[in-house]
Amino acid sequence: ERVKERVIQIQKSLPEGVVIEPYLVRDKLVSTAMGTVKKNLLEGGLIVIFILVLMLGNWRAGLIVASVIPLSMLFAISMMNMLGISANLMSLGALDFGLIVDGAVIIVETIIHRLQINYAGQKLTKAQMDQEVKTSSIKIMNASSFGMIIILMVYIPILALVGIEGKMFKPMAETVMLAIGGALILSLTYVPMMSALFLKKKISTQKTIADRIIAFFQKLYTPIIHLALRLKAIFVLATIALFAFSLYVFSQMGGEFIPTLEEGDLAMQQISPPGTSLTQSIEMSKMIHKKLMDEFPEILDVVTNIGAAEIPTDPMPVEIGDGTLIMKPKSAWTSATNRKEMFEKIEASMKSIPGVGFEFSQPIQLRFNELMTGSKADIAVKIYGDDLDVLFAKAKEAEKVITTIKGVGTVNVEQTVGMPQIIINYKYDKMAQYGLQVKEVNQVVRAAFAGESAGVIYEGEKRFDLVIRLDEKFRKSIDHVQNLYITLDNGTQVPIEEVASVELVDAPMQISRDNTNRRIVIGVNVGDTDIETLVEKIQSQLDTKIDLPTGYYFTYGGQFENLKAANARLMIAVPLALALIFILLFLTFGSISQAALIFTAIPLSAIGGIWALQLRGMPFSISAGIGFIALFGVAVLNGIVLIGYFNQLKSEGVSNIRARILKGTSVRLRPVLMTASVASLGFLPMALSTSGGAEVQRPLATVVIGGLISATFLTLVVLPILYSWLAQWKERNNNVSTFSKNAIILLPFLFFGQFANAQKNISVEEAIEMAIKNHPNIRVANLQVASNQALQNFAYSPGSSEISYSGDGLFRANGNRVNQIGFTQNFPNPSVYKANNSLQNELVKTSLLQKKLTINTLTLEVRQTYYNLQHKKELRKLYQYLILTYANYFEKAKLRVELGAANNIEALSIQSAMNEYKLLEKQIAIEIKALEQQLRLMLNSNEPVSSTDSLQMLPFHSLDTINSISMQLAQQNIQVSKAVIPIFEASKKAKFSVGYALQKYYEGGWLNAFQAGVKLPLFNKPTDKRIEAQKIQIELAKAQLEVKTFNTNQKLLAIDNSIRLYAEGINYYQKQIENINPEIERIAKLNYQAGEISYLELLNTLKLLADNNKTYWEQILAYNQAVVLYQFLANQ
Repeated sequence: ERVKERVIQIQKSLPEGVVIEPYLVRDKLVSTAMGTVKKNLLEGGLIVIFILVLMLGNWRAGLIVASVIPLSMLFAISMMNMLGISANLMSLGALDFGLIVDGAVIIVETIIHRLQINYAGQKLTKAQMDQEVKTSSIKIMNASSFGMIIILMVYIPILALVGIEGKMFKPMAETVMLAIGGALILSLTYVPMMSALFLKKKISTQKTIADRIIAFFQKLYTPIIHLALRLKAIFVLATIALFAFSLYVFSQMGGEFIPTLEEGDLAMQQISPPGTSLTQSIEMSKMIHKKLMDEFPEILDVVTNIGAAEIPTDPMPVEIGDGTLIMKPKSAWTSATNRKEMFEKIEASMKSIPGVGFEFSQPIQLRFNELMTGSKADIAVKIYGDDLDVLFAKAKEAEKVITTIKGVGTVNVEQTVGMPQIIINYKYDKMAQYGLQVKEVNQVVRAAFAGESAGVIYEGEKRFDLVIRLDEKFRKSIDHVQNLYITLDNGTQVPIEEVASVELVDAPMQISRDNTNRRIVIGVNVGDTDIETLVEKIQSQLDTKIDLPTGYYFTYGGQFENLKAANARLMIAVPLALALIFILLFLTFGSISQAALIFTAIPLSAIGGIWALQLRGMPFSISAGIGFIALFGVAVLNGIVLIGYFNQLKSEGVSNIRARILKGTSVRLRPVLMTASVASLGFLPMALSTSGGAEVQRPLATVVIGGLISATFLTLVVLPILYSWLAQWKERNNNVSTFSKNAIILLPFLFFGQFANAQKNISVEEAIEMAIKNHPNIRVANLQVASNQALQNFAYSPGSSEISYSGDGLFRANGNRVNQIGFTQNFPNPSVYKANNSLQNELVKTSLLQKKLTINTLTLEVRQTYYNLQHKKELRKLYQYLILTYANYFEKAKLRVELGAANNIEALSIQSAMNEYKLLEKQIAIEIKALEQQLRLMLNSNEPVSSTDSLQMLPFHSLDTINSISMQLAQQNIQVSKAVIPIFEASKKAKFSVGYALQKYYEGGWLNAFQAGVKLPLFNKPTDKRIEAQKIQIELAKAQLEVKTFNTNQKLLAIDNSIRLYAEGINYYQKQIENINPEIERIAKLNYQAGEISYLELLNTLKLLADNNKTYWEQILAYNQAVVLYQFLANQ
């Protein structure tokens, strides 16, 4: 737009009749490309929203997830503006709203699943809904956030791309990373908040269309997974074979640098024979223009640039003309249906013009190729050598070979010879005879044919050289040169042929060099094939059929050169992306084996990406390569969700591997299908789009869609098989364990021991959840809250109503009988109700804090019991190992006694130590049983429960600001005491009454009476005393708050110091266990076997090792107990 404004401004200053008329305006292409992006994004967004609402079965949940799309885009666009990233085809062209909402989908689906499982048919309170959303989000947050981070991180290697591919794809990677980063932040904060706020608290049990869809897929999937678990090896081998075959297909697949963008207009280069004059070139161009305009109605205009401009930014000889064909929209074409067909028909039409060669391209593509490689063609076959004639001859031979290859569009050899030139070779002896110098003869020749300045002409402030030369009719042939006369010093003249020989020869038209080496270029435009395949064919044919002299050789450039350079950089970027994925998977699961397990999703996804390209007939390109990088990040997300849930089921006590897999795949089928569906179908408009600009998007979208289809299916089938093998292998290896220098625990148990009851092993979070759900104290606290809430917000109500009757003179006949009926209504002061409501609100807050204190106290007791139980289990494993160790040494001691190498007391001493640990093992088993019963009572569970076996250090963060529940209760007592005073104040205010009376006298008839009254408490001294006492109560409550704050801070400081002391102890004993103890045991074992130490030294060594391990577990228990107490007091 600014250029157009500037053109209008310049136009005003031009002479009359001179008009600036733009013939090639690029805003048409820009608007088409941006229209494609907008259309694809809009359609992709609508598809994603439809799938979300359809498969979640809850329109509120679907819209919550869908709302992440505009918010993340707002974040991305804001950051793009800040970072200076423009909105264009490449920066916005790879955005997939399905990828953006993947994290939110997982979180919301988990929340809905939990609500359906735990509260179907019930109505939740706001507090319950908040708690359920919080619990669900925390459980799935790890898998969701790491999955999104992996998708985000795989784009980092794309930022390392350089050159043209870097210019094109770096903005795309930056935009996608910004959008996913915004979506990640929203998933962790906004989505849980919106779910708690807007999801219905009444959990419906009615089946939705989403349930029927998932039931349909479950019906299809269940027999497949059962079959796969029966035929594990067959499925895995079939997958490996399919992957190997896919790699073969990929190796045979062609390649191109970047898909050709449909610019709308065409470019045609006309190449006239060498020596063609500018006048002839112009006439030839006019002929071509007329022929094109007459035969092709699709062409609106043709403009040709011949030669070089005054400022030679695009140097060209006059024999070459760059023609731009301004075309109608493709929908209005009648001569051809596509660009390739149009080129073929134009070329066929132009064959009637002899001696002229043509190359076809597009305006931007032609300039792009020329700037990048020096050749305007797609492929530049270069021959290097010394002799220009040999180069041209071999190039013409190569042209004939290349023309016969299928898939070649046009072929053109660079014109390096054939330029007719008049050569003047001086005869120096003759020149000396006539007394002539070379510069004098040169000046005459130059003045005659090129012109020589003879003066200056001024026109205003402008200055022009006055140039003279021979008339045109004397400059037409070689005879005119031969008959040119040279003036001698004596005034006579001689013709130039007397002092020189004048010849007409074919001279080099141009001499091109690369790195100081002479070369000639054969330009090849691609037809109906891809660049890589065509170059391989050309290379094969030329190597076989063209025999180059020594020192001459071929090279291949153009877009193929760009493709090779970009592929080399992708060979770095792709492994780097894969390495980042693996590192993040390891950080997520803390296990190399499970990280490698999920990593298998990458080759599984590559299968679908390769076949999607193959079936659509697309060659591999840099755009497709970027699609593979994006695909690898998305493909592992479903694996993370699946394996994460398998691990959760294992921690919940589902020990049977097959049952764990069947349940996990059944529960996680919906989120797996949803994330894959929204991510793949969000790319669907890009994959199917045919409008301008979609050429670059199609390969990328095709790879992602095909890859996610294969990855989803194979992840649901092959990944469970691999997981079952891994789990079985781990179980076998866990049955027997020995010392390891890298192990944190020195003495892992060899057997599970005799205790193998059917308890359900639960995590501490699950234990707390069960306790809060089942414990009677929580029910009491809930009833107390409900009782106080029932007394809230009383509306104003009139006071008591009085109805009375009185009669006089009723029992004796007289004339003074009186009957009276009365009604009186009392109205208390409204401030009484207001004060009572304020007090009740404070009492409700107090009961809520009491409930929270009850929950926290119960949580503290459960955690203390749970960690104590874990500690006892660790000691039992230690004692079991020691029993086995002593039994081993006891057998060796008996053998030594039998051989006479030791006294019997040695065997008896070792046996005594072994029996002591057997006693300790039995005692610890009794303690474990008692703690399990205690835990079961706390959880109010009908089934036996127990802890997991691993006791680990809890994370700890000290707080600068403390606001414990007890301090909050003390603060609330102040508010309650303050709320009592307005009640006393209200009692001092006036009360009102209204009455009506009906009276009848014996002889006088009925009389009506009305009464209104005000009750004023005139004597308020007792009430004032109560108010004064209540104010003292407020001060007392404030003092109690100060005491509570002081005591709490003092306790927390002491606990904080204890935690740090225990942490130091743990660190010390951990180093002992990892580094020193294994070496001590190894040396003691070797020395005892060699007889270099006595049994007493051996017993002391074993006791030292046992004491180190026992103290290590005691330090962890004390540390954990201190941490949970700190968290209880600090309300963490």
